[in-house]
Amino acid sequence: MKKVVEDVSEDEDFKSGSRVSATDYVNANRGIAQYLKQYITKSLVKVVMELLPLYQQVGAIRGTQY
Repeated sequence: MKKVVEDVSEDEDFKSGSRVSATDYVNANRGIAQYLKQYITKSLVKVVMELLPLYQQVGAIRGTQY
C-alpha cells in the first residue's frame, strides 16, 4: 500500500502529466460543478424538446391543449 504524503509535491502521482492535464482542464472549464450544471441543463432541454411534440399530439387527441 502506498504511503500518504503530507506534501503532495513529493508524490509523483500528483506531478504526472495526465493528472496535471486533467486538473488544468477542469480549472479551465470553471470546475466540475459548473460542468455538471451545463450537462444536466443541456440534457433536460433535449428531453423536453423531444417529448413536447408527443405531448402536444396527446393534447390534440383529447381535444385539450396544454
